[in-house]
Formats: sequence, structure tokens, C-alpha cells
Amino acid sequence: MRYLFTGSDRKSFESDSNVSGRYIAFSKYADEIVAVVPTWRALGLPKSRAITDIASVHGTNGFTKIDGFLRTILLLTKFARTKKYDLIVARDPFEYGIVALIASKLSGVPFVVQLHTDVGSPWFGAGGFGNRVRKIVAPFVCKRAQGIRVISNTLRESMIRMQVLPAEKIVLVPPMYSEFLNERTEIPAITREQNQILIVSRLEFEKDISTAFRAIKQVITKNHAKNIQVQILGKGVEQESLKMLARELGIENNIHFRGWIEAPWKLFQSSHVFLQSGLYEGFGMSIVEAYAHGCFCVSTDVGVAPELLSTERDGGICAVKDVDCLSEKIMNALAQPPLSEFEIKARKEKIEKIIPYKTFEDYAGVFMRYLAGLVQKS
Repeated sequence: MRYLFTGSDRKSFESDSNVSGRYIAFSKYADEIVAVVPTWRALGLPKSRAITDIASVHGTNGFTKIDGFLRTILLLTKFARTKKYDLIVARDPFEYGIVALIASKLSGVPFVVQLHTDVGSPWFGAGGFGNRVRKIVAPFVCKRAQGIRVISNTLRESMIRMQVLPAEKIVLVPPMYSEFLNERTEIPAITREQNQILIVSRLEFEKDISTAFRAIKQVITKNHAKNIQVQILGKGVEQESLKMLARELGIENNIHFRGWIEAPWKLFQSSHVFLQSGLYEGFGMSIVEAYAHGCFCVSTDVGVAPELLSTERDGGICAVKDVDCLSEKIMNALAQPPLSEFEIKARKEKIEKIIPYKTFEDYAGVFMRYLAGLVQKS
């Protein structure tokens, strides 16, 4: 079968990138794969590159970003019309969903969209004008798609509630199981710090780190626990405002902004509690990594968290923005003794049920069989 992909993955022009590796794996299950990516001349990228004998990537080489994006529609339609392709695969139901929809209408080739974030969340539109537009665009696009691939049960349930397509056309294909989990969880554990809390997140609006800070302030105040240390891995536009908030709350000496570091697994292994306070989430691989490493995970009810956290020995789930609940769950987690080897093994078995792949090739097989099934039903 022949597939047209469209998305923003310009790393596909680099031979040693993970994106190129993904297309190499996908090509084992296809007769041809063509990826169309918006590019503009200032990037200095080639117009096209062969990834394998049957997989290639093509840039639009526009004069500007907008021109490059608009040319994506034209190039995608040109490919779809000049050869019999079976399916157009859009990276999202937003900008690239619109591209796929127009190309589909012009060529007659059906399209599928992928969803990596919770557009159905009431908080999604609060993320700015762009997200408010996307919240309108997504249902319009999804209702016209052959199917929707989602990456977590939370997203599937959200899309079913939106009634954009029949439930059987909204299919869960979880993301790839991280090599981080396969390799580094086997390293002997570093001494775990009972008073250490770990946050791994981009410092952006939707991650709602300010709520995490307020919950931590309550924990310190109620427990008189001035020795609590919070390690934050990540960067983003809210970093300076979060530093100001920490000073206002009087917890600046407890908060440590580490940026992105080369060996994050060391902090996963040394931290007792992992904290996630997002407003919405598509999946959340960081909480899976923390869970596999034996952290007690406290999270808002987003992404994959409800599938992981079912007992007190897992951590706890709270409603979005619920500072009191988060602080209570954190205090409970800090009081828990470390997990046994048996408990950590049971956690890994649970993860394997949620993400049923051992290798990237396993993931590619599941994903491409899903696409082939859509073609057969079209």
C-alpha cells in the first residue's frame, strides 16, 4: 500500500534522526511512503531526500513560512493525483488536518488524523488564541476523516464524548515505548532521597506548574518540612514568572530549576515523589518513566495517569487545579516507604499492558497495520 504523510517533522531530512528511523521502520510495511513537509528557503534544506528505496521526504521550499505551509497543500495534492495512493496521514487534526482534508477533497484519497493532545479538555482553549481556533478546527476536520488515531484512553474517551466519529473509528495506538525505560531502569538504583520531589515538564501554561508550587507550599507549611527539595527538569516561557512565584510563596530555597540534563534517569532514581500538575495531557511519557523507576507519582487527572495510578502505593490522582488534593497526596506519598523489587516489577508489567511494544519495530508494525485496516474499510 502507498501512503502520504504530512507534518512538521523537518528532522526527516537528517539521516540519523529518530524521524528518519521511524520512516525506515514504517517502510517495511508499505509499498511506498512519501512525506510532505512545509519548508522555506531560509532553512537551507534540500527539496527532497530518499530515506529508503520506497520512503522519501519532500519539502515545499516556500519563500516564507506561510508560503511553505500553503505549498504543502499543493504538493500533497500533486502526489495524490499523479499516482494511486491509498491514504493521507496527517500529524494532527489542526493545521495538518486542514492540509490533509483539502488534499483529500481535491484528489479523492481518504485521510486519517492523529491526536497527541486533549483538544476535548475544557482547559485546552484557555491556552491562547491559537488553541481556541484549533478547538473549532479539530471537530470539523475529524468528522470528515476516515479515522482518528489517539495515543491514550483519555484522548479516546474525550473524542467519543465530542461525537466527531463513531467510537469504532477512534482507535488507540499508544506511543513508542521509550528506550529510556528499556535500558536505564536496569541500572542499579541510586540512593533515593525521601524528601525529594521531581517535576519533569516544559514550563508552559498548560503544565500549570504554579499549582504544583502552591501544593508544595502547603506540604512544607503543614508538615513543617523545610528540607523538601523540588528538582525541576525543563525549560519554557514561564520559568522567570515561576521563580517570582516561588519567592512570593517563600519556597525559593526548596525549588531547583535544572533545565534539561543529559542523564535525567539519575533524578528519577533518586527522587521519592514525581509530581505532574498539568491542565491537559495527550499521554505523558515522563510519568511512565517515573513510575517505572519506582517514584510515587502524584498527578492531575490527565493523559495516561488514570491508567497507572490505581492504589496508594502508586501515588494519587487529583482534579485539575485542586491544590488541597495534590498537597494531601504528596504528603501521603512522602510518608510511604520505598517500593520493593516485587512492586517495581509489577509496575513494569502494568506498563507493558498499556504500551504493548518491546521495540520500535513492534510499534511500527502495530501502527502500519492500523493504517492498512483503514484502507481496507474505505
